[in-house]
Amino acid sequence: MRQRLAWVLALTPFVSVALWHLPQGFGIGAGDYAHYLLHARAILEGTPYSEIGYLFTGYNPFIGPPVQPPGLPLTLVVAFSVLGWNVLAARLLVFGLAISYLVAAGLHFARHESRKLGLAVALLAGLSPAIIHGSTQILTDLPFACFVWWIAVASDSDGEWDTARIAVVTALGLAAMSYRMAGIAIVPAMGLFGILNLRRLGARPLIPVGVWLTVGLLAFLGVLPGTTGLSAQLSNSPLSGLAIELKRFFAYRLALTDSLLYPFPSGLANDAYHLLAAPIVAIGLFAWLRRSWMKFLACFVVVYGAMLVTIDVAAVRYTWPLYPVFVFGLLDGLRIVALRLRPVWSRDRVEGLVLKASWVLAALTIGVRMAETPSALFSGILAREPDVVEVFERFREVETASSAGPVRVVFVKPRIFTLETRIPAMGLFSTDPTATIQELCEQGITHLILGDYELEADRQASMERAVDAQPSAFEETYSNQSFTVYRLDAEAAGCGG
Repeated sequence: MRQRLAWVLALTPFVSVALWHLPQGFGIGAGDYAHYLLHARAILEGTPYSEIGYLFTGYNPFIGPPVQPPGLPLTLVVAFSVLGWNVLAARLLVFGLAISYLVAAGLHFARHESRKLGLAVALLAGLSPAIIHGSTQILTDLPFACFVWWIAVASDSDGEWDTARIAVVTALGLAAMSYRMAGIAIVPAMGLFGILNLRRLGARPLIPVGVWLTVGLLAFLGVLPGTTGLSAQLSNSPLSGLAIELKRFFAYRLALTDSLLYPFPSGLANDAYHLLAAPIVAIGLFAWLRRSWMKFLACFVVVYGAMLVTIDVAAVRYTWPLYPVFVFGLLDGLRIVALRLRPVWSRDRVEGLVLKASWVLAALTIGVRMAETPSALFSGILAREPDVVEVFERFREVETASSAGPVRVVFVKPRIFTLETRIPAMGLFSTDPTATIQELCEQGITHLILGDYELEADRQASMERAVDAQPSAFEETYSNQSFTVYRLDAEAAGCGG
C-alpha cells in the first residue's frame, strides 16, 4: 500500500499542473489535432480515410502529410462511439496515455536500477513545459512514447519469452507504429536486442520483428484498410545541408534542456543550471549504457537516437520518448558523483538524497510554471478567435450560395478550416508568383484567405506577391481586422491554359 502511495505522490505534480493548464486550449499555432479529428470523422461517417478535405502542397510539406497513421484516429473513433463527438474526452484520453508513459518509464528504472530513482524519473520526466502542454493535446507523440516504454517494460522483464509476452510485445509494437511512422525504429531495436540475447532467450524476441515487417510492408503498399497514402509520409524535407544540421542542433539542444526542466525564474540561472547538469547527465548515461547495453531500452535509445540525427526533419517533440532517459542520466550521474565524493555513504542513502533533491527540483519547477503567463502560441484555440469565426461563417454562406461548383480555399491553418467548415483547404506556401498561381490552379482553389495571424509571415508575403503580380485574377470580396478574402478568377489567372 505504501509503495502504491509513493507512485501516486510521484505522479501528482504532473497530473495537477497538466490539468491546471488544460483550459488553455490547443494553442493558436496548433493544427495537427485537426488532422486526426478529420480522419476520425471520416471513419465515423464511412467516407474514405484519406479523403478529408486537406489539400496537401509540396510547397509547404511542413503543415503535415496527406494522411496520418490510423492509430490515434481509430482510438478516437472508439471513444466517440461511446461518448459522442467530444473533443475534451479525446484530450483526456491522450492525457491518460501520457500518465501511463510516465508510469512505464518510472517502473522500468525502478525494476532495473533503483526504486527511488524510478520514482524520481516518474516525478520529473513529465514536468517539462513541452510535456505538460503536449499531455492534453490530440497528438500522437506521448501515446507513441507510452507504447515504446511498455514495450521496454515487457521486453526487459525477467523470465522466458513465452507466448503471452510475445503477443503483448507484438501488439504494443503494432500500436506504436500505427500512431507514428517513427515507430519503425522499434523494428531494428528489437532485432538488435534479439541478436544480443540470442543465446539467453533464443529466437523468440525476433518473432515480433517478423510480424512487424510483414504488417509494415502491407501498410506501405496500401493493402491494409486505412493505410493508402501512408508511403507519402516518407517524402523528404525540403531542408538540406547546413539548414537541417542547424535546425537539428538547436532542436535537440533545446530537448535536452527542456527535459532537465527550468527550475528558476531567471533565464540566466537556468542556463547555468543546464551547463552544470550536462556533464552529470553524460556521466550517468555513459554508465547506464555500459550496464544495460543488452536491454531492449538501451537498444531502442541507440537506434532511435541514430534515426533522429540522420532523418531530414527535426523537432523537440520527436525526442519526448527519450526524456525519461535524460532525466535518469541526471539522477544516475548525481548518484555516481556523490558516491565518488562520499565513498563511505551507502548506495541507499545516496539514492534517498537524490530522490529528495528531485522533489526540490520539482517544487521549484512547479512554482515557476504556475507563475508563468502562458504564451499565445501555447494557449487559446484559433478556431474560436472572433475574426476566424467570422471567416468560417462567411464561407459556410459562400459554399451554400455557390452555383459555380465546389469551394476550395487557401488558409493559414487549412486542416482547422476544413474541420470547422467541411470546405477543402490548402495552407499558405512560398514560391515565385508564377508558380504560386499555377499551384492554385492545379489545386482548383476558388478563394484565397490572406492573413497569417502572425504565424506564417514569409509565406503570407509570398502569397501577397502573387496577388500583386496578377491583380486581375484576384477579386477582393471580404475583409476583417485579421483577414482579406480574394476570389480567384480562373480565366484571368490562366487556369484553363
